[in-house]
Amino acid sequence: MESTQNRIRHQCSALILFGLALAVTFPGAQARAGTEALAWPKAIRNAALSTAQPFFLPLHPRVTTTLRFPAPLAQEPAGDGFWVERDGAGVPPSNVEYVLAWERGDTRMDIKALPNASLRDLNLSLEGRTYVLVCFPVNAPLDVSAAINFRFSATSGLVTDGKTENDPAADQFSAGSTIERVAEPPLSPYEIAGPARWIGFLDRLHLLHAAPSGDLESLVRSMPKVSVYSPYSERDHGLFTSTLLRVARDDRFDLVGFIFLLKNTSAQRITFDVTACAARAGAMFFPQLTAELTPSLAPGAVAPGYFIIEGGGKKNAPLRAHNDWLLSFALLDSSNEAEREKGKDASERSPLEILSAPPSPSDEAP
Repeated sequence: MESTQNRIRHQCSALILFGLALAVTFPGAQARAGTEALAWPKAIRNAALSTAQPFFLPLHPRVTTTLRFPAPLAQEPAGDGFWVERDGAGVPPSNVEYVLAWERGDTRMDIKALPNASLRDLNLSLEGRTYVLVCFPVNAPLDVSAAINFRFSATSGLVTDGKTENDPAADQFSAGSTIERVAEPPLSPYEIAGPARWIGFLDRLHLLHAAPSGDLESLVRSMPKVSVYSPYSERDHGLFTSTLLRVARDDRFDLVGFIFLLKNTSAQRITFDVTACAARAGAMFFPQLTAELTPSLAPGAVAPGYFIIEGGGKKNAPLRAHNDWLLSFALLDSSNEAEREKGKDASERSPLEILSAPPSPSDEAP
Protein backbone atom coordinates (compact mmCIF):
# COMPACT_ATOMS: atom_id res chain seq x y z
CA MET A 1 0.00 0.00 0.00
CA GLU A 2 2.79 2.37 0.95
CA SER A 3 4.70 1.60 -2.23
CA THR A 4 1.61 2.37 -4.31
CA GLN A 5 1.23 5.78 -2.58
CA ASN A 6 4.91 6.54 -3.13
CA ARG A 7 4.60 5.67 -6.81
CA ILE A 8 1.60 8.04 -7.21
CA ARG A 9 3.52 10.82 -5.42
CA HIS A 10 6.50 10.32 -7.74
CA GLN A 11 4.23 10.50 -10.82
CA CYS A 12 2.57 13.71 -9.61
CA SER A 13 5.94 15.26 -8.85
CA ALA A 14 7.16 14.34 -12.33
CA LEU A 15 4.12 15.99 -13.94
CA ILE A 16 4.62 19.15 -11.89
CA LEU A 17 8.30 19.31 -12.82
CA PHE A 18 7.42 18.76 -16.50
CA GLY A 19 4.93 21.65 -16.38
CA LEU A 20 7.48 23.93 -14.74
CA ALA A 21 10.01 23.00 -17.39
CA LEU A 22 7.58 23.96 -20.16
CA ALA A 23 6.87 27.28 -18.49
CA VAL A 24 10.59 28.03 -18.26
CA THR A 25 11.32 26.85 -21.79
CA PHE A 26 8.41 28.82 -23.39
CA PRO A 27 7.89 31.88 -21.15
CA GLY A 28 5.86 33.80 -23.79
CA ALA A 29 3.47 31.02 -24.74
CA GLN A 30 0.85 31.92 -22.18
CA ALA A 31 1.16 35.64 -22.93
CA ARG A 32 0.82 35.05 -26.65
CA ALA A 33 -2.23 32.86 -26.15
CA GLY A 34 -3.87 35.61 -24.10
CA THR A 35 -3.00 38.23 -26.70
CA GLU A 36 -4.47 36.14 -29.50
CA ALA A 37 -7.63 35.62 -27.49
CA LEU A 38 -8.02 39.40 -27.09
CA ALA A 39 -7.23 40.26 -30.72
CA TRP A 40 -9.86 42.44 -32.44
CA PRO A 41 -9.10 42.35 -36.17
CA LYS A 42 -12.40 43.97 -37.20
CA ALA A 43 -12.31 46.86 -34.73
CA ILE A 44 -11.71 49.54 -37.39
CA ARG A 45 -12.73 49.01 -41.01
CA ASN A 46 -12.85 50.91 -44.28
CA ALA A 47 -15.74 50.00 -46.55
CA ALA A 48 -17.52 51.11 -49.73
CA LEU A 49 -21.18 52.12 -50.03
CA SER A 50 -22.92 50.98 -53.18
CA THR A 51 -26.41 51.56 -54.54
CA ALA A 52 -26.18 48.20 -56.29
CA GLN A 53 -26.03 46.03 -53.16
CA PRO A 54 -26.64 46.41 -49.39
CA PHE A 55 -23.93 46.58 -46.76
CA PHE A 56 -24.23 43.89 -44.04
CA LEU A 57 -23.50 45.31 -40.59
CA PRO A 58 -23.02 42.91 -37.63
CA LEU A 59 -23.83 44.43 -34.23
CA HIS A 60 -23.69 43.42 -30.56
CA PRO A 61 -25.31 44.91 -27.41
CA ARG A 62 -21.90 45.40 -25.75
CA VAL A 63 -20.36 47.33 -28.67
CA THR A 64 -21.30 50.78 -29.96
CA THR A 65 -20.38 51.09 -33.64
CA THR A 66 -19.53 54.53 -35.05
CA LEU A 67 -20.21 54.96 -38.76
CA ARG A 68 -18.55 57.76 -40.72
CA PHE A 69 -20.14 58.55 -44.10
CA PRO A 70 -18.63 60.34 -47.12
CA ALA A 71 -21.49 62.88 -47.19
CA PRO A 72 -23.80 64.47 -44.59
CA LEU A 73 -27.01 62.75 -43.58
CA ALA A 74 -29.69 65.16 -44.79
CA GLN A 75 -32.65 63.01 -43.70
CA GLU A 76 -33.37 60.78 -40.74
CA PRO A 77 -32.50 57.13 -41.45
CA ALA A 78 -35.57 55.00 -42.14
CA GLY A 79 -36.21 51.51 -40.81
CA ASP A 80 -38.53 49.51 -38.55
CA GLY A 81 -37.14 48.62 -35.13
CA PHE A 82 -34.75 51.61 -34.94
CA TRP A 83 -34.97 54.38 -32.35
CA VAL A 84 -33.11 57.70 -32.50
CA GLU A 85 -31.65 58.69 -29.15
CA ARG A 86 -32.07 62.41 -28.49
CA ASP A 87 -31.02 64.71 -25.65
CA GLY A 88 -33.24 64.18 -22.64
CA ALA A 89 -34.89 61.11 -24.16
CA GLY A 90 -35.95 58.31 -21.87
CA VAL A 91 -35.89 54.55 -22.24
CA PRO A 92 -36.49 53.18 -25.76
CA PRO A 93 -39.92 51.64 -26.40
CA SER A 94 -40.23 47.89 -25.99
CA ASN A 95 -40.39 47.24 -29.75
CA VAL A 96 -37.05 48.93 -30.44
CA GLU A 97 -34.17 46.65 -31.47
CA TYR A 98 -31.45 49.16 -32.40
CA VAL A 99 -30.57 52.58 -30.98
CA LEU A 100 -29.18 55.35 -33.21
CA ALA A 101 -27.47 58.63 -32.34
CA TRP A 102 -27.04 61.20 -35.10
CA GLU A 103 -27.53 64.89 -35.95
CA ARG A 104 -28.93 66.26 -39.19
CA GLY A 105 -26.16 67.42 -41.50
CA ASP A 106 -23.47 65.37 -39.74
CA THR A 107 -21.41 62.62 -41.35
CA ARG A 108 -21.31 60.52 -38.17
CA MET A 109 -23.86 58.07 -36.79
CA ASP A 110 -23.59 55.76 -33.76
CA ILE A 111 -25.57 52.52 -33.68
CA LYS A 112 -25.97 49.80 -31.07
CA ALA A 113 -28.00 46.59 -30.95
CA LEU A 114 -30.31 45.77 -28.05
CA PRO A 115 -30.58 42.23 -26.61
CA ASN A 116 -33.81 41.57 -28.54
CA ALA A 117 -32.32 42.62 -31.92
CA SER A 118 -33.08 40.74 -35.11
CA LEU A 119 -32.20 41.25 -38.78
CA ARG A 120 -33.40 44.69 -39.91
CA ASP A 121 -32.69 47.04 -42.82
CA LEU A 122 -31.78 50.70 -42.35
CA ASN A 123 -32.13 53.02 -45.36
CA LEU A 124 -29.85 56.06 -45.63
CA SER A 125 -30.20 59.07 -47.95
CA LEU A 126 -26.89 60.51 -49.11
CA GLU A 127 -26.61 63.05 -51.95
CA GLY A 128 -29.99 62.10 -53.37
CA ARG A 129 -29.32 58.35 -53.39
CA THR A 130 -30.48 55.57 -51.09
CA TYR A 131 -28.04 53.15 -49.48
CA VAL A 132 -29.13 50.11 -47.45
CA LEU A 133 -27.50 48.80 -44.27
CA VAL A 134 -28.61 45.31 -43.24
CA CYS A 135 -28.17 45.19 -39.45
CA PHE A 136 -28.08 41.85 -37.67
CA PRO A 137 -26.98 40.64 -34.20
CA VAL A 138 -24.00 38.37 -33.57
CA ASN A 139 -23.00 36.38 -30.50
CA ALA A 140 -19.35 37.44 -30.19
CA PRO A 141 -18.54 41.12 -29.49
CA LEU A 142 -15.19 40.81 -31.29
CA ASP A 143 -17.03 40.01 -34.53
CA VAL A 144 -18.33 43.59 -34.52
CA SER A 145 -16.53 46.75 -35.67
CA ALA A 146 -16.18 49.69 -33.32
CA ALA A 147 -15.70 52.13 -36.22
CA ILE A 148 -16.38 51.92 -39.97
CA ASN A 149 -15.24 54.63 -42.39
CA PHE A 150 -17.37 54.53 -45.53
CA ARG A 151 -16.55 55.83 -48.98
CA PHE A 152 -18.66 55.93 -52.11
CA SER A 153 -17.95 53.08 -54.46
CA ALA A 154 -16.31 54.35 -57.67
CA THR A 155 -18.93 52.46 -59.67
CA SER A 156 -21.75 52.74 -57.16
CA GLY A 157 -25.00 51.82 -58.84
CA LEU A 158 -23.50 51.84 -62.31
CA VAL A 159 -24.41 49.46 -65.11
CA THR A 160 -21.28 48.81 -67.16
CA ASP A 161 -19.99 46.33 -69.70
CA GLY A 162 -17.10 45.32 -67.44
CA LYS A 163 -16.83 43.27 -64.26
CA THR A 164 -18.16 44.59 -60.99
CA GLU A 165 -15.76 46.00 -58.44
CA ASN A 166 -16.32 43.02 -56.11
CA ASP A 167 -15.56 40.43 -58.80
CA PRO A 168 -12.21 38.76 -57.96
CA ALA A 169 -11.63 38.18 -61.67
CA ALA A 170 -11.52 41.95 -62.14
CA ASP A 171 -8.20 42.16 -60.26
CA GLN A 172 -5.61 41.83 -62.99
CA PHE A 173 -2.75 42.10 -60.49
CA SER A 174 -3.55 38.96 -58.53
CA ALA A 175 -0.90 36.78 -56.96
CA GLY A 176 1.46 35.27 -59.48
CA SER A 177 0.65 37.75 -62.27
CA THR A 178 3.30 39.71 -64.12
CA ILE A 179 3.34 43.30 -65.34
CA GLU A 180 4.45 43.88 -68.90
CA ARG A 181 5.71 47.29 -69.98
CA VAL A 182 4.74 48.33 -73.51
CA ALA A 183 6.01 51.23 -75.58
CA GLU A 184 2.70 52.00 -77.33
CA PRO A 185 -0.68 52.53 -75.64
CA PRO A 186 -3.20 49.74 -76.26
CA LEU A 187 -5.57 50.19 -79.15
CA SER A 188 -9.01 51.44 -78.18
CA PRO A 189 -11.98 49.27 -79.24
CA TYR A 190 -13.85 52.48 -80.09
CA GLU A 191 -13.65 54.58 -83.21
CA ILE A 192 -12.29 58.10 -82.80
CA ALA A 193 -15.17 60.54 -82.31
CA GLY A 194 -14.51 64.19 -83.09
CA PRO A 195 -16.90 67.17 -83.43
CA ALA A 196 -18.32 65.81 -86.70
CA ARG A 197 -19.29 62.54 -84.95
CA TRP A 198 -20.78 64.51 -82.07
CA ILE A 199 -23.02 66.50 -84.41
CA GLY A 200 -24.08 63.30 -86.15
CA PHE A 201 -25.02 61.78 -82.81
CA LEU A 202 -26.99 64.93 -81.93
CA ASP A 203 -28.98 64.43 -85.12
CA ARG A 204 -29.77 60.90 -83.98
CA LEU A 205 -30.94 62.24 -80.63
CA HIS A 206 -33.37 64.51 -82.50
CA LEU A 207 -34.77 61.48 -84.33
CA LEU A 208 -35.06 59.46 -81.12
CA HIS A 209 -36.85 62.37 -79.45
CA ALA A 210 -39.38 62.73 -82.26
CA ALA A 211 -40.11 59.00 -82.53
CA PRO A 212 -43.40 57.84 -80.92
CA SER A 213 -43.04 55.11 -78.32
CA GLY A 214 -44.51 52.53 -80.69
CA ASP A 215 -41.92 53.27 -83.39
CA LEU A 216 -38.92 53.66 -81.10
CA GLU A 217 -37.85 50.01 -81.16
CA SER A 218 -37.78 49.78 -84.95
CA LEU A 219 -35.90 53.08 -85.17
CA VAL A 220 -33.25 51.89 -82.72
CA ARG A 221 -32.81 48.67 -84.72
CA SER A 222 -31.96 50.79 -87.74
CA MET A 223 -29.13 52.48 -85.82
CA PRO A 224 -26.07 50.17 -85.54
CA LYS A 225 -24.83 49.60 -81.97
CA VAL A 226 -27.19 52.17 -80.45
CA SER A 227 -29.17 51.36 -77.30
CA VAL A 228 -31.88 53.57 -75.75
CA TYR A 229 -33.32 53.90 -72.25
CA SER A 230 -36.44 55.96 -71.43
CA PRO A 231 -36.42 56.81 -67.70
CA TYR A 232 -38.72 59.87 -67.81
CA SER A 233 -37.38 61.21 -64.49
CA GLU A 234 -37.90 64.78 -63.28
CA ARG A 235 -35.50 66.73 -61.07
CA ASP A 236 -36.05 70.07 -59.33
CA HIS A 237 -33.12 72.51 -59.65
CA GLY A 238 -34.71 75.41 -57.76
CA LEU A 239 -35.48 77.98 -60.47
CA PHE A 240 -36.17 75.31 -63.06
CA THR A 241 -36.83 71.61 -63.52
CA SER A 242 -35.30 69.08 -65.87
CA THR A 243 -37.08 65.99 -67.17
CA LEU A 244 -34.83 63.26 -68.57
CA LEU A 245 -36.80 61.68 -71.40
CA ARG A 246 -34.36 59.31 -73.10
CA VAL A 247 -30.73 58.22 -72.87
CA ALA A 248 -28.90 56.77 -75.86
CA ARG A 249 -25.51 55.07 -76.10
CA ASP A 250 -23.49 54.59 -79.30
CA ASP A 251 -21.11 51.68 -78.76
CA ARG A 252 -19.08 52.53 -81.87
CA PHE A 253 -17.79 55.82 -80.46
CA ASP A 254 -18.29 55.37 -76.68
CA LEU A 255 -20.77 58.25 -76.59
CA VAL A 256 -23.81 58.71 -74.34
CA GLY A 257 -26.47 61.29 -75.26
CA PHE A 258 -29.31 62.77 -73.22
CA ILE A 259 -32.72 64.01 -74.38
CA PHE A 260 -34.44 66.23 -71.83
CA LEU A 261 -36.88 69.08 -71.20
CA LEU A 262 -36.09 72.26 -69.26
CA LYS A 263 -38.89 74.26 -67.64
CA ASN A 264 -38.55 77.66 -66.01
CA THR A 265 -40.56 77.43 -62.78
CA SER A 266 -39.50 80.85 -61.49
CA ALA A 267 -41.02 84.31 -62.01
CA GLN A 268 -37.99 85.65 -63.88
CA ARG A 269 -36.20 84.94 -67.13
CA ILE A 270 -33.29 82.54 -66.68
CA THR A 271 -30.27 82.04 -68.90
CA PHE A 272 -28.29 78.80 -69.10
CA ASP A 273 -24.57 78.37 -69.56
CA VAL A 274 -24.71 76.17 -72.66
CA THR A 275 -21.10 75.02 -72.07
CA ALA A 276 -21.65 73.66 -68.55
CA CYS A 277 -24.02 70.71 -68.93
CA ALA A 278 -22.93 67.52 -67.16
CA ALA A 279 -24.16 64.11 -66.06
CA ARG A 280 -23.47 62.09 -62.95
CA ALA A 281 -23.79 58.32 -62.54
CA GLY A 282 -22.95 57.07 -59.09
CA ALA A 283 -19.72 58.76 -58.02
CA MET A 284 -18.61 59.41 -61.61
CA PHE A 285 -18.95 62.88 -63.17
CA PHE A 286 -19.03 63.50 -66.94
CA PRO A 287 -18.88 67.02 -68.44
CA GLN A 288 -20.46 67.63 -71.81
CA LEU A 289 -18.65 67.20 -75.10
CA THR A 290 -21.23 69.32 -76.89
CA ALA A 291 -24.76 70.51 -76.17
CA GLU A 292 -27.79 71.95 -77.90
CA LEU A 293 -30.38 73.75 -75.79
CA THR A 294 -32.31 76.99 -75.63
CA PRO A 295 -30.06 79.53 -73.89
CA SER A 296 -32.83 81.57 -72.25
CA LEU A 297 -36.29 80.69 -70.93
CA ALA A 298 -39.10 83.04 -69.95
CA PRO A 299 -41.17 82.27 -66.82
CA GLY A 300 -43.18 79.09 -67.39
CA ALA A 301 -41.48 78.30 -70.71
CA VAL A 302 -40.50 74.72 -71.61
CA ALA A 303 -37.86 73.76 -74.18
CA PRO A 304 -36.12 70.53 -75.22
CA GLY A 305 -32.38 70.05 -74.99
CA TYR A 306 -29.64 67.59 -75.87
CA PHE A 307 -26.05 67.00 -74.82
CA ILE A 308 -23.40 64.31 -75.24
CA ILE A 309 -20.71 62.91 -72.94
CA GLU A 310 -17.90 60.41 -73.32
CA GLY A 311 -19.23 57.07 -72.09
CA GLY A 312 -16.38 55.93 -69.81
CA GLY A 313 -15.03 53.18 -72.09
CA LYS A 314 -11.55 54.70 -72.17
CA LYS A 315 -11.46 54.15 -68.39
CA ASN A 316 -12.46 50.48 -68.78
CA ALA A 317 -15.97 51.13 -67.47
CA PRO A 318 -18.21 51.78 -70.48
CA LEU A 319 -21.51 53.00 -69.07
CA ARG A 320 -24.79 51.68 -70.36
CA ALA A 321 -27.78 53.89 -71.12
CA HIS A 322 -29.65 52.04 -68.35
CA ASN A 323 -28.17 53.96 -65.42
CA ASP A 324 -29.64 56.21 -62.75
CA TRP A 325 -28.42 59.43 -64.38
CA LEU A 326 -28.48 62.85 -62.71
CA LEU A 327 -28.19 65.84 -65.05
CA SER A 328 -26.72 69.16 -63.93
CA PHE A 329 -26.94 72.60 -65.52
CA ALA A 330 -25.51 76.02 -64.72
CA LEU A 331 -27.26 79.39 -64.89
CA LEU A 332 -25.74 82.68 -65.91
CA ASP A 333 -26.34 85.75 -63.77
CA SER A 334 -29.17 87.43 -65.70
CA SER A 335 -28.77 90.74 -63.87
CA ASN A 336 -25.11 91.02 -64.82
CA GLU A 337 -25.93 90.03 -68.40
CA ALA A 338 -28.56 92.78 -68.62
CA GLU A 339 -26.07 95.34 -67.35
CA ARG A 340 -23.55 94.18 -69.94
CA GLU A 341 -26.16 94.57 -72.69
CA LYS A 342 -26.94 98.12 -71.53
CA GLY A 343 -23.24 99.02 -71.56
CA LYS A 344 -22.69 98.04 -75.19
CA ASP A 345 -22.19 100.81 -77.74
CA ALA A 346 -23.62 100.64 -81.25
CA SER A 347 -20.48 99.05 -82.67
CA GLU A 348 -20.81 96.06 -80.30
CA ARG A 349 -24.54 95.48 -80.72
CA SER A 350 -26.04 93.27 -83.37
CA PRO A 351 -28.17 94.77 -86.20
CA LEU A 352 -31.26 93.17 -84.67
CA GLU A 353 -30.58 94.86 -81.35
CA ILE A 354 -30.06 98.23 -83.07
CA LEU A 355 -33.27 97.94 -85.09
CA SER A 356 -35.32 96.93 -82.04
CA ALA A 357 -33.87 99.56 -79.72
CA PRO A 358 -36.01 102.65 -78.99
CA PRO A 359 -34.80 105.87 -80.65
CA SER A 360 -32.72 108.21 -78.57
CA PRO A 361 -33.85 111.86 -78.15
CA SER A 362 -31.08 113.02 -80.49
CA ASP A 363 -32.42 110.77 -83.27
CA GLU A 364 -35.95 112.19 -83.15
CA ALA A 365 -36.96 114.84 -85.66
CA PRO A 366 -37.29 118.36 -84.30
